[in-house]
Amino acid sequence: MAVASGRTLPLALITSFCLWIAPQAVLADASEVQSTFGDDLFMAGSDVRIAEGSRGDAILAGGWISTGGAVHGDEVATGGQLNLSADVDGGVYAAGGRVNLDGRVARNARIAGGHVDLGRKAEVQGGLTIGGGEVPGRKISADRRRQDTPRCARSGQRRCSERRAQRRTGCGH
Repeated sequence: MAVASGRTLPLALITSFCLWIAPQAVLADASEVQSTFGDDLFMAGSDVRIAEGSRGDAILAGGWISTGGAVHGDEVATGGQLNLSADVDGGVYAAGGRVNLDGRVARNARIAGGHVDLGRKAEVQGGLTIGGGEVPGRKISADRRRQDTPRCARSGQRRCSERRAQRRTGCGH
């Protein structure tokens, strides 16, 4: 069976991480466990806080999760309450009881939760998918998501280096 998203390896790594980290936290009687693999950061605990971001991916699990700074890869978070304020160069994948996205995301954001909110600083460059019991607040329009994409001086169309997007917009640049 093929996974539609093509993320079989990252999902397997996350599952392995959770299975590896949970017994260590219980045995160590620690409120937070942190590990790195290359530039990637793995954290789990009751209160997980990242103030300065991560040089690679950030994989987080916990009761309360708060991120800031810059994450130079993907941000994957699951927990009770998530406050995701970091600027992410990759995508954001989050699930929790209460999820607040309030940072810049360079690629896609996939968020699921009982209560999902987008803060004033939330900016998603790629696709945005939200699933939740309560999704109050404002919507991010296509223009807001792609505000950094330059326009063609001749046609006024958005420029894109992908051939598929060039065909869709009709701009030959």
